[in-house]
Amino acid sequence: MTSNFNTYHRICGSAVSRKGVRHLRLKDNEIQNRIGLLRLRWPGGITTDIRVRGYIIDRPVLIARLREEVSDSGGEIVTGSVTEVSQDENGCTAVLSDGREFHADYLIGADGAFSVVRKKIFGTEPGSIIKVAESYIDSPPDGNLIFKIGEKYRGLYSWSFPCGSGRTVGTSADLKSEVAGSPLCRCTPTGAVDELINGRAILIGDAGGLANPVSYGGLRTAFESAFEAASAIDKGDLNQYQNWWSNSVKSSMGFGDLHDLVVSMTDYDYSEFSSRMNHRSLYLNGLDSVIHNPKYFRYYIGCLQALRFGW
Repeated sequence: MTSNFNTYHRICGSAVSRKGVRHLRLKDNEIQNRIGLLRLRWPGGITTDIRVRGYIIDRPVLIARLREEVSDSGGEIVTGSVTEVSQDENGCTAVLSDGREFHADYLIGADGAFSVVRKKIFGTEPGSIIKVAESYIDSPPDGNLIFKIGEKYRGLYSWSFPCGSGRTVGTSADLKSEVAGSPLCRCTPTGAVDELINGRAILIGDAGGLANPVSYGGLRTAFESAFEAASAIDKGDLNQYQNWWSNSVKSSMGFGDLHDLVVSMTDYDYSEFSSRMNHRSLYLNGLDSVIHNPKYFRYYIGCLQALRFGW
């Protein structure tokens, strides 16, 4: 189980902005690399370098620490596969594949893209589920997140991120043959479900489809939604959690609009879209682009917001 757990949680670029982990108080051993630059490589030869501050985190190490804190505070860690969940006026029930049952006042669905909680209680699905392939390669790391963008990715991209003493590389599973090494696959849901609360049940992170539909980054929204859900439960007001998401810039329809655009963009479109993005300042890139290509105004705003809030 430990081997599968670690393998699953390492199939992830694991990049998150400094603001995205502000609730976690990261330990030094949970940080694999520090990020100082985000590089976008566009068709037509344009390269956009943007100064950022973030981390590549070690997910299994971080999760192990959080599990330990739960145990130390009196919580119980149970290993098993949940097959059924339900709720009534007295609370929630989860049934494991071996027949064990657990009852609680509240149920938090943090069970990923194919959430049992979402299917059984909410009966909803995220807007889309994207399958990606990633592998680890021996290559000198640096502090750069590198994205290659083009029409063949159909709204996604290929990436190369530092990862400890090497790098992770990946892209859409449809282009798995282009990924060096021995890639493994993972699914990322985007397009949040309309309702994140139902009675005493709550959806967070990938279970709610909260990953950004432009960057496909899901760590920040997973961490923040967990914090907000816990706060709402503590106050006995689950509507607080739904209102947080509904009023958050991270739930903006602009991200979906930009995603719908880039899925059908050609390399020529990308070249035109990025033609003024040669500044190291995020905002200067946006201003120059809007002035010279005003027809893309809404989409530049979506791109700006994705770079600020999408990881």
